[in-house]
Amino acid sequence: MKLVKNFRSHPSILEFSNTRFYNSELKACGNAALTRSLENYEELPRKKFPVIFHGIIGKDTREASSPSFFNIDEATQVRKHCTSLIGNRKNSIRKCPRAYHAAKAVNDVC
Repeated sequence: MKLVKNFRSHPSILEFSNTRFYNSELKACGNAALTRSLENYEELPRKKFPVIFHGIIGKDTREASSPSFFNIDEATQVRKHCTSLIGNRKNSIRKCPRAYHAAKAVNDVC
């Protein structure tokens, strides 16, 4: 059995895996009011494509008592992005006709 319904991700995020590994069988079935809610986030390099690639030059560090490595510079940048996204989301998610119709269309397909 192959799971082909995705309820969490924006269609653009699914696109690569869908074409590369799923023979275009994946369906984006998430609530559009949520999965598309940050398409116009001001820090996106490309609107409607909710992915940010952020290169960091940092240092992998390991605590003496742990076999795992971490990069504090990467973690700090991720935290900044998350804080910004949370602030943006609290201020911008609203039920709007576009999101309603998009969600309805997805639910009709799924």
